[in-house]
Amino acid sequence: MRHALLLLAFHLVCIACSRPTDTPAAVYDVLIVGGTVVIDGYLAPVEIDVAIVGDRVVSIGHFPGATAHRTIDATGMLVVPGFIDTHNHGDDGGARPDFLRQGVTTIVVGNCGGSASIRTLARHYDELEGTLGVNYVGLIGHNQLRRDIRFTGERPSDEQMQEMKRLVAQGMEAGAFGMSTGLTYHPGFNAETEELVELARVVAGHGGVYASHIRNEGPRVLEAVAEAIRIGRESGCRVQISHAKVAGPGAWGLAGEYLALVDAANAQGVVVCMDQYPYTASQTGIGALFPLWARDNRSAAAEAQRRAELERDVAELLAGRGGAERVFLSRGPFAGRFLSDIAASLDKDPVAVLIDDIGVGGGSAVYHMMLEDDLRELMAHPYQMIASDGPTNTHPRGHGTFPRFWGRYVRELEMFDHADAVRRTSTLAAEQFRLFEQHRARIAPGWFADIVIFDPATIADGATFEEPTTPPQGVRQVLVNGVVALDDGEPTGLLAGRVLRHGTTTAGSGP
Repeated sequence: MRHALLLLAFHLVCIACSRPTDTPAAVYDVLIVGGTVVIDGYLAPVEIDVAIVGDRVVSIGHFPGATAHRTIDATGMLVVPGFIDTHNHGDDGGARPDFLRQGVTTIVVGNCGGSASIRTLARHYDELEGTLGVNYVGLIGHNQLRRDIRFTGERPSDEQMQEMKRLVAQGMEAGAFGMSTGLTYHPGFNAETEELVELARVVAGHGGVYASHIRNEGPRVLEAVAEAIRIGRESGCRVQISHAKVAGPGAWGLAGEYLALVDAANAQGVVVCMDQYPYTASQTGIGALFPLWARDNRSAAAEAQRRAELERDVAELLAGRGGAERVFLSRGPFAGRFLSDIAASLDKDPVAVLIDDIGVGGGSAVYHMMLEDDLRELMAHPYQMIASDGPTNTHPRGHGTFPRFWGRYVRELEMFDHADAVRRTSTLAAEQFRLFEQHRARIAPGWFADIVIFDPATIADGATFEEPTTPPQGVRQVLVNGVVALDDGEPTGLLAGRVLRHGTTTAGSGP
């Protein structure tokens, strides 16, 4: 109740301070008029105008007589904080028209344990400046951390542990917002929980986030969620569970138990949030269908004396993902076909096709292994946010995630009102990654003008599994740091994104 009253007071102050009594004929850089504005994910929509000078919102309210270098008529549109994609793999930066078309203004990279070398992270961030279409939030990748010290085994020595902790501190001081793990990938899957707790303590000491592609998303998903929570509890880190799902027949129906663990942790003071893409199919390397020992040592996988063991383990993993008819090859040999069809055409068992014709590193696949009911139950949780797990040109999430959420789950299924939808596409992320402290993700005086303008009646994803790069519809304009980066649905080519660095404070009005 107290939080709601504070927000109401903030809302009234914003309106009051925006009255143009002292500048009745002000000239702004951008003036957004006629739209319905959602200031942030806790405040009800309001019909006001938004005035921008440089990279900031300077006023919200009504400005008769004001002029601007660019006036955007947003009549019939929603004007909301730019979407924050909390799970992204666009570490190399770039213009990112695929995300601008979705309304994304900030991406969080360095996920699933992968990032640029922590030894040169500060230089990497410096080199990205001026090359970005959207804002860039970086994490330290735990798998990369281990590679930086040339360690892939199970238990690091005291000297190796100290070196990893030193590098984590160095990465946080360079501006990383936390550390990510990819506990189904090499070499991260060899890490014991105690190693992760110790490293996460360093992250917590710098106020960062622990983001995890957890150790299992199938039949043992509850154990994996519990491990992530334990790491948060023992280290003091806020926890972000990446691309939350209950995948495969052995996990179907476990969404309620999954969320009960999250609720219990939050009730005990461990901050646990999740992100999710709104599709019932995942995408990852074909190595996910091979046991850890085969991924860790590919030469061992080729040994004839281990063939029977490999066949058994691959068969078990394939069944855990719903069988060959749910595995669609997206890259590598046989791309564009289901594994079941490939096996039939070769007159071979699907397990033999995986071992002999594709191999542990032989491409990637889309796995149709989730249920819509589970997806919606996870999505409805108050600490769930939306993320793409892109970029990708072989899964529709890379081009359609945010418009799909707003079109299908907000408009068509009416699961969320507009304020709650904004909370899931920007506000929660800004809270979790401490972007509010940098005056991001709120349309208010003094805050950065990262804004998306879209038609709530038409916004929708165009991408499908058959045509995964089809652009979405309904997103009209996107402003990044006050610059119109998308206009009438098309990128302008202006590179206005910035590398955001953890711990940076920004002057400006606001709470």
